[in-house]
Amino acid sequence: MKSIQVAILFLALSFSLQAQQEMFNRVFYDTVPDSQGGITSTSIAHASDNGYMIAGASAFFSGLVFHTDSAGHALWNKTYSVTNSLLQFNRILATNDGSFMLLGSSHYTDALCMKINASGDILWSKTISKTGYNLNAVSGEQTADSGFIISGYTTENAAPYNRVFVARTDVNGELLWTKILTVGNNSHTAFSVKQTADSGFLIIGNYLNCSPCYSDAFLIKLNPSGMVDWSKKYQATSTSYNYGYDLANTVDGYLCYINSGLMKTDFEGNVSWFKSYEQFWGNNCTDCPAPKLRMCSDSTYLLLRTDPWGMESSMLRTDLNGNILWVDNLFLSASDVIESKQKELLVVGNGPIMGLKGPEVYSPQIGLIQTNSLGQGLECVWFNNIMPLADTINSSPVTFSEISGGTVKTISPQVASLNILEYNGCVDYIGSIGELDKTRRINVFPNPAKETLVIDSEIGFKDAILMVYNASMQLIFQQSLTEKQTVLDISKFSSGLYFVKIKSDKTVGFSKFVKE
Repeated sequence: MKSIQVAILFLALSFSLQAQQEMFNRVFYDTVPDSQGGITSTSIAHASDNGYMIAGASAFFSGLVFHTDSAGHALWNKTYSVTNSLLQFNRILATNDGSFMLLGSSHYTDALCMKINASGDILWSKTISKTGYNLNAVSGEQTADSGFIISGYTTENAAPYNRVFVARTDVNGELLWTKILTVGNNSHTAFSVKQTADSGFLIIGNYLNCSPCYSDAFLIKLNPSGMVDWSKKYQATSTSYNYGYDLANTVDGYLCYINSGLMKTDFEGNVSWFKSYEQFWGNNCTDCPAPKLRMCSDSTYLLLRTDPWGMESSMLRTDLNGNILWVDNLFLSASDVIESKQKELLVVGNGPIMGLKGPEVYSPQIGLIQTNSLGQGLECVWFNNIMPLADTINSSPVTFSEISGGTVKTISPQVASLNILEYNGCVDYIGSIGELDKTRRINVFPNPAKETLVIDSEIGFKDAILMVYNASMQLIFQQSLTEKQTVLDISKFSSGLYFVKIKSDKTVGFSKFVKE
């Protein structure tokens, strides 16, 4: 009888909590005309006033941070720029002193670490550089000693184009060590890094080998000094293209977002189980927000599927064993997800998105969607019936070569602000795709690129067309394709952001790149 009373009380509390949970859709946009303006998001963090800090980019390659209240209304914004070059934010972290760390890149060449206070004022701003390599910080977290661990990739104009980059700093951003790691003959990316219970670090990502092309996901375990304890590669039986996106610590091992699902390992990287989900493949766009894995307060997990071109995204919630609880489709190109103090789920992303036979509209904007804890939302959210897939994954040791060393310098970005407005609703459309088209992934590297761009497709395109658009969505290049891999001369392209589209019959693939 007592257990029944407890169960009834728990259900009553759950319903009470859900009744208090707020659902909303917000869209933020820059008032500057389309050809000169536009804002995008990459990451979100909790603020101390129960609001949120959102990081991203504004026009002309300036970093953007704006602050919202708990209801998702914009309070203030600031942009950060360096003269005649790029400043890009890929991640914002709330620090243990009430400030925020921004990770990204500066001048196309250096990894960026910038600390700001709760008002957006710069406390310090530093870059990490390594002679002969361009560095980009993709992700990171604050460590137990109040310093920071950072992961990302290098860029080069010759093979392997991208390598794994990882660095550790102290609380003031002073460099403790850096590592550049290589195993394949082509593109590498470290999408996420976490500190482990033994004070070491675990990195997840993937590397590409070509002739013929295939990719493996990887885990690299480092000790506190940055030395490799072990490293393993992972290959699903269903595909030759494997990607590792994010990970979480658990009491008995690690949970990893790999390919279209979750992989559980022990503390040595040995696979315990692998769960795959239909229609839930992520992307391998190194300069796009990566698919995210988030642990919720009730020990369930959220997987966020993002799309680098701007198709709709998905959010999947599982129990601690990877069993599906529910799946949402989201009307935006998702960047990040966070759980509110009221247990709502807040997704930040970008628009406009590719709509089915929608109008041609282009105005880069940020979307913010809040659902309740059950994934129920307003008009920008709808449920999907995704099913588990039968798949297995194999692992084996792999040895990375290592390069150490790097330097830190202080920079002084200029700070300004934008006239950002908001409205309630969903992000806009851009372009159109036939209702029967199937979306595929394509890889582009190096990214950023200077002289040449390699375009590699997961599948063969028969009688396909390659199209390249500039940031204003003007078609600037088009040619027929017959091979899975194409080398494109971009030496005469102006510096900036470009979109790649490959279309064949009822199949379409998307990606984007930056021309230095």
